[in-house]
Amino acid sequence: MIRLLPKEFLLYTAASACAFAVDVLGLLALTSWVHIQYLVAATISFTAGTCVAYLLCLKFVFRFRRLARVESEFTLFWTIGLIGLVINGLIIALGVEIVEVHLLVAKIVASACTLITNYTLRKFLLFMPARATAAQTESENAHP
Repeated sequence: MIRLLPKEFLLYTAASACAFAVDVLGLLALTSWVHIQYLVAATISFTAGTCVAYLLCLKFVFRFRRLARVESEFTLFWTIGLIGLVINGLIIALGVEIVEVHLLVAKIVASACTLITNYTLRKFLLFMPARATAAQTESENAHP
């Protein structure tokens, strides 16, 4: 059977889905039950989701860690998430305001773009040896 997507990317997608659930549920809980202003709540829930994504990526997704300092690694991981958040917002705005598609259609397209962008940046900036070859990357994805 031909492998269409690397195992690592599928694991990353699962980790991102868990992080997204924490983000959305946290946002709803903070705004509905705790009555925190929505932008403050969104920042808190986004950070909580990023923490979940980071821990799941370390435990289940990526085997190599390029940076020795956890603080530096997490800061870059979180910053990449912010870049993804900006891309997400821009694509949604473009889709809704310019292309005039339904919000959910724009969100699906934006989410796919953000997932690929975040995975690629995190993989190459944080979780791949500086001189890794395509063959090394392929062999990493082949191991269970």
